[in-house]
Amino acid sequence: VLEAEAVLARVQKLDPPGVAARNLAECLAIQLERQGRGKSLESKIVHHHLEDLARRKIPEIARALKVTPADVQRAAELIRQLDPRPGAAFA
Repeated sequence: VLEAEAVLARVQKLDPPGVAARNLAECLAIQLERQGRGKSLESKIVHHHLEDLARRKIPEIARALKVTPADVQRAAELIRQLDPRPGAAFA
């Protein structure tokens, strides 16, 4: 199992960013990490509040992360610019 995880981690470093992710959150997190945004508000939202974001629960996310709803809106815009299906071009 450890070897499989190591191989997966190596494949996930290939281009396009997010390829071989196990789920949407991991895919988006990989892309944010590659952009140097691994500790950003966007990353926190992707890791902990992606379902709430999909349901447009902006005030709840803002409260949980102790930021303004406008901050969450800006982060959501950046998240929307990420590619949820980076391997689709190869299919």
